[in-house]
Amino acid sequence: MAALAKGIARKKIAPLTVALGGQLAEHQRLMLRMQLHRIEATEQQIAELDEQIEARVARYGLQIKLLTSIPGIDRVGAAAILAEIGPDMSRFATAANLAVWAGACPANNESAGRKEPAGARTANHHLLTVLCNAAVSASRKKGSYFRAKYYSLESRIGGGKAMLAIGHKLLICIWHMLTNGEV
Repeated sequence: MAALAKGIARKKIAPLTVALGGQLAEHQRLMLRMQLHRIEATEQQIAELDEQIEARVARYGLQIKLLTSIPGIDRVGAAAILAEIGPDMSRFATAANLAVWAGACPANNESAGRKEPAGARTANHHLLTVLCNAAVSASRKKGSYFRAKYYSLESRIGGGKAMLAIGHKLLICIWHMLTNGEV
């Protein structure tokens, strides 16, 4: 087993051989069994929660299908987005209203023609987390508009702000898709 070591661990083959040659005492096996039971119970609880989530989002099949057509958004992300903003976009007059509500657009700090640095607005952190995770995935999809936009922004404003900007663009797409009901 120690011979399978790679990289820096190759220099430590002798200590690895000694470490891997040991025996587990009865109390150590008991502790490992207990930890395995905890892991299995947690996996069972996660499966039950997944079933509940699937049952609750089943009626939003069309919206889930629309959202998963966007690069970077999977079924779990689509369910989280729908949970945060809802399937009805009539409460947001424009896509910009949704972006402001979600906190996905930058704050504006300008006085007398002089612009000061301003961070992102503070709003729905859960939605922003999902959007930024989707933006990371979308920026890695080859041939995607979001990838090209991310790299053009990243060189000027940095990676974090570029991710938020891509998340903003994703949110605009989401608003249009859910409002019009088409890809």
